[in-house]
Amino acid sequence: MRRMRVRSMLPAAMAVVVFGVFSMALADGAGSPVRIVRMRLYFENGRPKITVRERQPAFFAQVEIRFRGRGLLAGYWEVDGRLVARFAQHVLSTGSATTVYQRTPRPLPTFAPGSHRVRAVITRPGRSIPFPVAVYFVTGQMHREPWGGR
Repeated sequence: MRRMRVRSMLPAAMAVVVFGVFSMALADGAGSPVRIVRMRLYFENGRPKITVRERQPAFFAQVEIRFRGRGLLAGYWEVDGRLVARFAQHVLSTGSATTVYQRTPRPLPTFAPGSHRVRAVITRPGRSIPFPVAVYFVTGQMHREPWGGR
């Protein structure tokens, strides 16, 4: 908690000159730069692991970021070490930790069978923290629409 002392004087054009002094406490949060408290990465099942079929459409990952402070929160989505999308969002926390949710902007690739690693890497604020990893396994079975199409 930081304290600030402000002294104020009203303009002389007023009939009475008033001096005022007050103290104000600024909580760590809104006045501080962004500081990440916790990150959680997961898929539609709420877990960081899932099995999907080859060419499954509308398959996304989501990251939950708890933070304090205000400023720019920026980063990128990575699949198997390759950048797939960037994101940036101005955030503001008013006191206690606040949570933002960020979803991959487009479906994750499911065209190659096997295990794949997804990460949401934060570039701003620039601090070295361990970023969570989620793993999805693509089976060799092709996804088929319920109506029989591909």
